[in-house]
Amino acid sequence: MSQLRCAIYARFSSDRQSPTSIIDQIRKCREHASRNGWLILENHVYCDEAVSGASTDRAGLQRLLAAVIGPTIPFDCILIDDSSRLTRRLADALNLFERLTFAGVRIVAVSRGVDLWRRSDGATGGAGGPACTVLPTAKFFVELAA
Repeated sequence: MSQLRCAIYARFSSDRQSPTSIIDQIRKCREHASRNGWLILENHVYCDEAVSGASTDRAGLQRLLAAVIGPTIPFDCILIDDSSRLTRRLADALNLFERLTFAGVRIVAVSRGVDLWRRSDGATGGAGGPACTVLPTAKFFVELAA
């Protein structure tokens, strides 16, 4: 199997975090990729600084989503620090999850140990392998709702 090609998405809210949060999030994602032998695609590191996660109308997120629309998806996986960096709204999380996994893009929340992907047969998979299809997905969404 070829090396997993990874994008990174990081975000911080102006009222809750410092700008160094972006650096920390990216560092955690890079460390996770390194531990797993995965490749970070430097031209696919997306950030939104001082932007709320209450909406998906964010420049960095929109660039990331545009990359998965084309006929050739440049990466296999999106690394995020935790699920709240992707969005703060459960409805948006469900939509993003469906869009990304339908495109065959794996989502990994590195600090939470959540690893989601859609298998070739269309079912979702998790870190436990094909038999573990529901728990990682549920954990991802439960953490958002908390």
